Amino acid sequence: MKARLIAIGRAKPGPEAELFRHYNARLRPPLELLELPEGQGSPAELRRREGAAILAALAPNTLLVAMDLGGKAPTSEALATLTQRWMEAARPIAFVIGGAEGLDEAVLARATHLLSLGPLTWPHMLVRGMLAEQVFRAQCIRDNHPYHRAWRPG
Repeated sequence: MKARLIAIGRAKPGPEAELFRHYNARLRPPLELLELPEGQGSPAELRRREGAAILAALAPNTLLVAMDLGGKAPTSEALATLTQRWMEAARPIAFVIGGAEGLDEAVLARATHLLSLGPLTWPHMLVRGMLAEQVFRAQCIRDNHPYHRAWRPG
């Protein structure tokens, strides 16, 4: 799946950036990372400015997947099915991660899909690595690679 990851803020060297690099390197093809600068101003102004920059970075027909706490939190198997559908749509795919104040309503409204990594709040720099791992896992599930273990002890 050829996709972009559009994220607010520049990753600094450290474990979060390394986690993203590790899983992104395993993806075929890897996510193309576009880091946009953090906005300035009040929380609403930050979201508006960052949202405008995100929307300006998208091709008109992009299938936009917004990472949002209010989105759906599918199982890994369901995400594999979703990513398969997204690939079959034959449109550019972009995952987007907002900054510390979240995503602007204009970005959420433009999104084709709202995706959550669960009900917990995660640091946005950590979400990059977690997303790359889940996209890699979805790729492995689609390819019947043994990386994903579908059983659960119970």
